[in-house]
Amino acid sequence: MISLYWLPAASDFSSNIGFPASWAYHTPYTNKLKARLPPTDHPSTDGKRYLEQVSNVVSQLLDSQGYSQITINDNPDWKDHAYGYSAYDVSLMTSSPDKSCH
Repeated sequence: MISLYWLPAASDFSSNIGFPASWAYHTPYTNKLKARLPPTDHPSTDGKRYLEQVSNVVSQLLDSQGYSQITINDNPDWKDHAYGYSAYDVSLMTSSPDKSCH
């Protein structure tokens, strides 16, 4: 099983938007999540990306408008004028006791 996987920005659990103040400091829990389920934006078994044609065109369009290509989960607080490849969790696929169900 492959699932999309974005890490939360620091502001996602702000008390300014109704979350309890104790939720604002989620960094240690997010770090534990990353350690257990590391995200990747190149989920193929050989680490390569395929069929890049659309990505290349979109990159040219966005770069010319001042956007920056980033690794999304390396920069969860950078959401303005940024784009990148979707992040996935593939660890369930590689660590499942019954891989035949995938």
